[in-house]
Amino acid sequence: MHKSLGEMLDGPGDFPAWIQYITVAFTVIYTVDRLGLLADLDSRPRPIAEIAARSGCPVDDVARLLGFLAAEGVLAIDEHGNVTATARTEAMRATVQQQLGRMTLETGFAYPDAVGTGRTAYEARYGLPVFEHLRANPEIARMFGRVMSETTAMNEWQIFEQHAFRPFTLAVDVGGSQGSLLLRLLEMHPAARGVLFDLPDTVGLAERPVATAGYAGRVELVGGDFFAAVPSGGDLYLLKQILHDWSDAECRGILANIRAAMGEGTRLAVIERLLPEEYRPHNAYALDVIMLMWTTGRERRLSEYRAMLEACGFALDRVTENPDGMSVIEAVPV
Repeated sequence: MHKSLGEMLDGPGDFPAWIQYITVAFTVIYTVDRLGLLADLDSRPRPIAEIAARSGCPVDDVARLLGFLAAEGVLAIDEHGNVTATARTEAMRATVQQQLGRMTLETGFAYPDAVGTGRTAYEARYGLPVFEHLRANPEIARMFGRVMSETTAMNEWQIFEQHAFRPFTLAVDVGGSQGSLLLRLLEMHPAARGVLFDLPDTVGLAERPVATAGYAGRVELVGGDFFAAVPSGGDLYLLKQILHDWSDAECRGILANIRAAMGEGTRLAVIERLLPEEYRPHNAYALDVIMLMWTTGRERRLSEYRAMLEACGFALDRVTENPDGMSVIEAVPV
């Protein structure tokens, strides 16, 4: 059962043990990823010496790193010291979250030096604000897009099964990255079409997943800047984890542009994690700290989204709250 930080401080030794464990676990995951120690593992047993030779890492070092993962049930090592991948190995190898975790950790360490400078910790660490850095580094941008796709996949049951989107003809996914949200939505609404709108370079990364899904004829890719304008003509506008990236003033600019593009009978769906009204353990608080380090944004309570939407010409229509995941806030223009 998950313990809060406060609860761990109540138990003698719990907090130091947790700090040590989480630090070591992250270090090992990061190291084996960077050295490619798991890259070639499969169901065929491989000697540790062979794995070490491929990486250039000393055999004893590799044995100790992989020994930790074997003890944690991530892979298997037999009595002869041969290593075999398992389904858990593949699950860890497949996720891109470890790279994001490393960047978050490095950004957090830069935060004390960024305080009072007018720069985010991300800019202090990487030299550019986060979205400029992504544009300048296509590989990191692709990783970030995959993380967004993973996030959508992990929260699909909350977004699509708990919340019933009303019928629509054309959905405009504003800041839709590689299109995972829009493609899933169109799968559930086969008569509808979609516009995937994001920065030109980002939209370019969506060509392959849209084509692979067989939706090239139903999805129009449009490059642009949502601080300048968004495509008109949609009767459903989507904002998934966009507003939390930006300050209140920047959010009002985005919402104003969406409001200007909307006609009668249109709807806006804001998909975000909601901070609870009271202070209690909740994953949105952790994400709020990440936003503090990475961007000018923040996580918000429903009451804060309501006030922001009303200030930009919207009325809150209905909300599907998910206490531990993605909530869907639908608003209509007034």
